[in-house]
Amino acid sequence: MKYVLIGNGINIQFGGTAYSNYFILERIKSKAKIGGYAKLFDNSITGEDIL
Repeated sequence: MKYVLIGNGINIQFGGTAYSNYFILERIKSKAKIGGYAKLFDNSITGEDIL
């Protein structure tokens, strides 16, 4: 299985709890649940695949 972490690094660099691993992964899961990555992956994977 391959993994993808989506982010720009700039936000992570400034730190704070909103940019901890836990909250980054929670945001990814929340966006995946509502289909937020369908366009990014050209509908080749679903939110369920990401979760």
